[in-house]
Amino acid sequence: MKSVFLTYNFHRILRSLVVLFFSIFTLALQAQETDAVARARTMAEDGDFTSAINLLRSEPESAEAQLLLGDLLWNTGNDAEAMQVLSNLRDKGNRDAMLRLARIAVDRYELDEARSILEAYRKTLRKGRKQLAEDESGDIEDRISKVEGMLDRVQNIEVIDSIDVDA
Repeated sequence: MKSVFLTYNFHRILRSLVVLFFSIFTLALQAQETDAVARARTMAEDGDFTSAINLLRSEPESAEAQLLLGDLLWNTGNDAEAMQVLSNLRDKGNRDAMLRLARIAVDRYELDEARSILEAYRKTLRKGRKQLAEDESGDIEDRISKVEGMLDRVQNIEVIDSIDVDA
């Protein structure tokens, strides 16, 4: 009976040590990811976008790094790659990536795409009747409305240029 009790306690202690080890390891990885993101932000603020982008590309598992990478790529004119990075995050269920993709769609005047992304985003906010997170898409909805209003007021102007004119 005593050996069974000692074996049980040994397994509990061993299990606790394994959980503690993995917790410390996870915290160390998160600190490293945060350090890389912080360094990339500093590089970008100093105007060294290429180095910041290369640093963030080396962190493919960090959602925070990939979000910043998508932002930097979009702001430096690498639209297709930015959308690919953010789409990959969106496929993993990242809500922030969905919001960024919706903003990009508005900037590209793809209003139907922006609306569908916002609809998908809002579906991720609820599970049944339970609200999982706060809706942060209000400014995007306003931008869509403003852009639609501006596009409705655009006139189709046709310029006819003629070199031959009757005398």
